[in-house]
Amino acid sequence: MATNRTFASQVTCVIFLAAAAVQGCTPRPDGPAPSAERFFAALATGDTATAAQLSDDPGQAREALNAAWAGLQATHLDAQVLGSKYTEDTGTVTYRYTWHLPKNRTWTYDGQLKMARYEGRWQVRWTTTGLHPRLGEHQTFALRADPPQRASVHELGGTDVLAPGTLYHYTLDASRAGSNLIATVHAVVDALRPFDDTLDPQLLAERASSSTKPVELITLRTDDNNRVAPMIGSLPGVVITPQAELLPTDDRFAPAVVNQVKKAVIDRIDGEAGWRVVSVNQNGVDVAVLQEVEPSPAPSVSISLDRAVQNAAQHAVDGQGGKAMLVVIKPSTGEILAIAQNA
Repeated sequence: MATNRTFASQVTCVIFLAAAAVQGCTPRPDGPAPSAERFFAALATGDTATAAQLSDDPGQAREALNAAWAGLQATHLDAQVLGSKYTEDTGTVTYRYTWHLPKNRTWTYDGQLKMARYEGRWQVRWTTTGLHPRLGEHQTFALRADPPQRASVHELGGTDVLAPGTLYHYTLDASRAGSNLIATVHAVVDALRPFDDTLDPQLLAERASSSTKPVELITLRTDDNNRVAPMIGSLPGVVITPQAELLPTDDRFAPAVVNQVKKAVIDRIDGEAGWRVVSVNQNGVDVAVLQEVEPSPAPSVSISLDRAVQNAAQHAVDGQGGKAMLVVIKPSTGEILAIAQNA
């Protein structure tokens, strides 16, 4: 009998230990990763409504997700789960986002999605860090372009004949001028008289008031704009638009040739634009730079004209009594060093 009891006790003990071992090997209930994966899958396809419903604040989440897609002008998103951890009813899922942006740009970064379990079901605890770890409340993304500085064009001696600059385009918008149109027109005509003495206040006012679009006034270089803008730039109806342009450094230096050179190289001088992703607040003000790629300028362009030779050739033809033209060619290479004419 004692032996039987001992055996029974041993069996009971083995069964208990086995049960304990089985219980210890039984997988814990699903963590937050599957719910997070559903959220990422919906977000990656732009289905912000479904993604938002997987959070504890669908309204705020959907608004933030829509703003992110719009601000980045994204074409699509790759979302990857890197890992997860949780204790009891809270957890985090580490993600990697790769946004695909216009012009074949990509933006990749890692962050953490906060998760919480409500009545046995995991949900996203919505905060804007679910979009980016440095994104604050009531903030979203904005994509900014940074144009590169245009390349210059230089002559054989190394000095620039065409260089990046700015032109300032002036227009008159009668709808903006309103009741101040007549006063604005008189000020504009007075300020622009050194550049265009054909302007008439009455005719300009009639043209502006009868036009559905702003009336073209003049385009000025930087030095002239610096004199004119303080006089009329702040008047109602005057619109000044800066325009990047490749400008001659000397209007007297082979103007016909330089103009043709400009047309030939204009598509080669822009380089590659840079870009930034910034966080912006609810007022549209930039808060922080989250990603930045610097512009890459194009290399400068060289032409065979030689400034010293060109100036000498121009001086020679200017001294002729009749029409004259002179072309100077380097014998060893056939390169044109100068093209000058006096008419």
